[in-house]
Amino acid sequence: MPNNDMSFVTQDDHGFNPPTNDLRIHGRPFGLEKAYDYEAGGHHPVHLGDLLHQRYKVLHKLGSGGYANVWLCRDTSSTDPRYVALKIIMAEGSTPNCPELRIYKLIELGLGQESAAEHFCLPLDRFDIDGPNGIHYVFVYPVLGPRVSRVFNVIKLEDPGIPLRELCFQTTLAMAVLHKYGICHGDFRPANILLRLSGLDGLNEEELFAIFGPPQTAQVLKHSGEAHDMPTAPQYVVYPIDWDDVASSAAGSNLIQNKACITDFGECFEISTPTLDLGIPQVYLSPEYCLERKKLPEPWWSETWTARKRYFQDDTDSNGLVVAADNTKENGRTGYGDGDIADIPRVVIDQSYPRSLQAAIAEGLFYEYKNSIEGVERSIPQKEIAIFADLLSKLLRYSPSERISPSEALEHEWFQLEKSDG
Repeated sequence: MPNNDMSFVTQDDHGFNPPTNDLRIHGRPFGLEKAYDYEAGGHHPVHLGDLLHQRYKVLHKLGSGGYANVWLCRDTSSTDPRYVALKIIMAEGSTPNCPELRIYKLIELGLGQESAAEHFCLPLDRFDIDGPNGIHYVFVYPVLGPRVSRVFNVIKLEDPGIPLRELCFQTTLAMAVLHKYGICHGDFRPANILLRLSGLDGLNEEELFAIFGPPQTAQVLKHSGEAHDMPTAPQYVVYPIDWDDVASSAAGSNLIQNKACITDFGECFEISTPTLDLGIPQVYLSPEYCLERKKLPEPWWSETWTARKRYFQDDTDSNGLVVAADNTKENGRTGYGDGDIADIPRVVIDQSYPRSLQAAIAEGLFYEYKNSIEGVERSIPQKEIAIFADLLSKLLRYSPSERISPSEALEHEWFQLEKSDG
């Protein structure tokens, strides 16, 4: 249904690239694909109610992007209501080198037979669409819920510590399984870890829309504001499902499970042939990749660094942390006018920030809830602080050879904590 919010801005108004096909989207641009992607090589135009592959009826949208759109569809071949997610790849990306095809290698290796298979989003079907913008690969997947980072907004948690630990265990288990097959995911981050749904199949369409809400749309118009008749573009685009709104109802909240599911294997590669060409954002890179697998700078304790005493004391403090050198007259150094000493920058260690994992964790966690301006702050039990810090320290070692593996991490004490301890 059309979105009647008159506080519209167009994609052009928001500084987006001008369309090359003379089309623009009349509506809030957030969460939508771009109008200029509806041309040769781009997205396949889809309307609500379309029947794809003579089987899948389009009901709603699950997500949009510059690579694909994902649609919520009903599988009409099933007697009882059954729902699936259709990921339609842009035509220019629908080639034999399509990253989405990499998942099939994992299936051939036996990933689908693993006891942890429920933690991977594996395709149910695949077909092609020959449309006005080219040939598109279409992958049929199970319908999944929001990304794991939204767990606080979509699952009612009195104590988030326990379910968070469960999600961490599940994702670590999934990574361990991938590594067993000699595969690195390459883009392992919250955006690619979704929560599973339960109880969706069996609902009729009316019940489905009662939970997800009716689809909201925005018109696709010519740049002049007139309607278009181009077969390469839809008459409107659809806003994705808002999972926070879905979870606000009891029925919607009950659909969303505390079960992690790994998606998007487009960056995966064989561990035996690592690559520097990764698409994962830097904040999620493993430590050695942040420096392009080069050596770390000289550490403060290095004996080969002859000038280290100018900056740091030989001994650490009682917590094993580095102490800045005191370049003052007490040490025979004024810091000013003593030849080369004058050029030595004074090292100031900022004490306002935590200087260890233990200190950072001890500050607690702050969760932002959609319906709370102030959010919720939760302290971490004292017993858990040292245990969790120990796990992180072993996971964050710079050298991969010194880092514990996912399988070893699963045996760590933090994952063995009893519920009463969390």
